[in-house]
Amino acid sequence: MATQLKFSCVKLSMGNYKKVECVDLETSVGRNVVYKMNELVDFVNSESFKEGDVLENIAKFHADFIKIHPFRDGNGRTVRLLTNYLLVLHGYPMVNIPVEAKKKYFKCLDYANAKSEQSFAQTQGNKDFYDLVHAIQGERTEENKYRPLAALFEECFIKKNCGKIISEILDYKNKGDNQHCLYADQISLSY
Repeated sequence: MATQLKFSCVKLSMGNYKKVECVDLETSVGRNVVYKMNELVDFVNSESFKEGDVLENIAKFHADFIKIHPFRDGNGRTVRLLTNYLLVLHGYPMVNIPVEAKKKYFKCLDYANAKSEQSFAQTQGNKDFYDLVHAIQGERTEENKYRPLAALFEECFIKKNCGKIISEILDYKNKGDNQHCLYADQISLSY
């Protein structure tokens, strides 16, 4: 069973915090989490995942994982790690959302998981974002609501030394005599 939650955003106004209505999102609760997670895993393992636009399918996985919210804490960190795993597995570079893109990242997630266009575009910032996306891709549909997140991933790909960093992390046991951990100075970040 899915529960509809009306999220409130806290906004700084004249030095005071004020609650405002925000995006109407759907999230899973109770036993539905197991069912929804099984559906999500089945989707990732399906042929349609590999045959479709893989980057958009990874964005769908990412947004749906956040919507399901299977853990009490750490859902964002977990899904970003799993997203990078899927990206690398399918031949894409890893993604890192920089601090300056964080607002856009949350807007993309809200856009993907909003119950409707109207519930998303309630604030001026969301309306501006919606208008921009609508101008680029047209009406928000089940098929295209993940495109802004996929496009953000593409903008935030780590373009240099991604494979080398992963290789050095995974190959730490071969770095010296009986070394049991990898030290920061052993990862080459030179470009």
